[in-house]
Amino acid sequence: MTPHHRQDCHGLTFEDRAVADEIQNYELITGYQNATHTTIEFRRLLLTCDRQDFVIGEDTTQVLWAMGPDGSDGDLPRHFNVVSRPLRLLQPPSKPASKLMHWDVRISNLTIPHVMATLFWCKVFKAPEVPTKHHIVGYEPLIDSRPIRNGRPILEKNNLSPVHHMVLYECAEDNDRKQWNEWAEGDGFFGPTRPGEFGLCVTPIAAWAMGSKGEFLPENVGIPLGEKGGVSFYMLEVHYDNQALHDVLDNSGIRVHYTSALRAHDAALLGTGVGVSALHVVPPKQRAYRTVGICSSDCTNNTMPEEGINIVSVLLHAHGAARKISLKHVRGNEELPRISQENTYDARYQQSRIVPGGRKFFQGDILITECTYDSTSRDKPIIGGYSATQEMCLSFVLYYPRTELAGCYSNTPVVEFFETFGVKEFYGLSMLHLEKIFFMTGFDVLPPESILPHLRHNDQGPVREGDDQGVGLMKGLVIKEPLEFHNKTFMDHLNEMPWSEPLLTEQIEKKLYSGFHMTFCKKRDDSWGT
Repeated sequence: MTPHHRQDCHGLTFEDRAVADEIQNYELITGYQNATHTTIEFRRLLLTCDRQDFVIGEDTTQVLWAMGPDGSDGDLPRHFNVVSRPLRLLQPPSKPASKLMHWDVRISNLTIPHVMATLFWCKVFKAPEVPTKHHIVGYEPLIDSRPIRNGRPILEKNNLSPVHHMVLYECAEDNDRKQWNEWAEGDGFFGPTRPGEFGLCVTPIAAWAMGSKGEFLPENVGIPLGEKGGVSFYMLEVHYDNQALHDVLDNSGIRVHYTSALRAHDAALLGTGVGVSALHVVPPKQRAYRTVGICSSDCTNNTMPEEGINIVSVLLHAHGAARKISLKHVRGNEELPRISQENTYDARYQQSRIVPGGRKFFQGDILITECTYDSTSRDKPIIGGYSATQEMCLSFVLYYPRTELAGCYSNTPVVEFFETFGVKEFYGLSMLHLEKIFFMTGFDVLPPESILPHLRHNDQGPVREGDDQGVGLMKGLVIKEPLEFHNKTFMDHLNEMPWSEPLLTEQIEKKLYSGFHMTFCKKRDDSWGT
């Protein structure tokens, strides 16, 4: 391979043809080619001071390369295939230890219908039988999605799976083991129809999202499996984003790696950030709009050991409008260096991030997950929820030693939320009842029959509080006060607000960001504190 067969180039967009740099900064070390692969090894300074080069740092980098049938000097011809991929170049992939066992947790022959753009599926699994306590030390995705053509599932090269993200949860014990065994032997449930007992599955042990290769834990930590009096059942929650609206046969899941060689510390995963609900709103046409979720000092005081915990790694998670995510650490009145941050977030690449040297986190410390969104391509507000067209702002924190805390989230209180958008009162539902719907009972408190007529129905069918984390309710709430918004639904009101006025959006951002937050501490046994 001669120097004429490789070039230092850049792209003006992700899909643009490669344009040759004026200064060639890449040094070729070696290269070879066989019947299936072309491999080159090269190096470049992280900071070249070349205006046509990207500074390589801790953030995700969009790496572009192009290949073609012949050598070329100058700008590469358009018939050269340009490929882009988001990568974190300074964090090599974690490697598995030797002699590991594995447990495959996967959906079985689920048909995703073309009429559903978003689907949640929940399936219970019985833990593998092990004679003594073991440690879970890593996991990898098992992606097997096949489009159905002419009634038959087929394998397609470069097929894009609709699997958006997967989370595996521990399920707290209750006394009905027979019922849990039946669920473990069954096919699973469509998210909104899952049994109420699945609410006992709250402690995440593995969280995978698009672009991730999975994770192997550091050699000193493991998540307990098969311990006496421990967990017997787990729930896999899979979110499918079927925007292509194809019929798909899916058998995806997670491969859990575990070992009998116990690690020094029992680890756990903590979910934190903005509570996923319609109370999380991102206005349209904004270049950099911030939202925040807080794990308060009250929560950590009541759940953390006196000696504190050690944070090992973090998975930052949001959807397509997010551009930056950070996990902040506050002790007393002082903000410490950020635990993790991503300034070039790409929802297509959601790999967990090692915290260099770890981070000590004490009782009374505060975690703050901050997300910055670019909604300039949206004409209507983005509502919080699980659909890929909605938004989230979450951090999954791997730490040791394990505590009883499974989740720590916050939302703006209901009264303050609606007042921020100028709404004082709705027909038929008090703010107190709305608070119970959104916060106290997981969106499953139905209003009395006497007030159902006040909820306006829409083209998508009757309003139900459980739809899309409260979005269905937002479409049905009819404003009573103030008179200027009288008889509008709340969603109509949101859509009609003058979002092009900077002062309005700045005031809303400031009030929701810096105003009151209601924090929710969720323990492994599904008990709550606020």
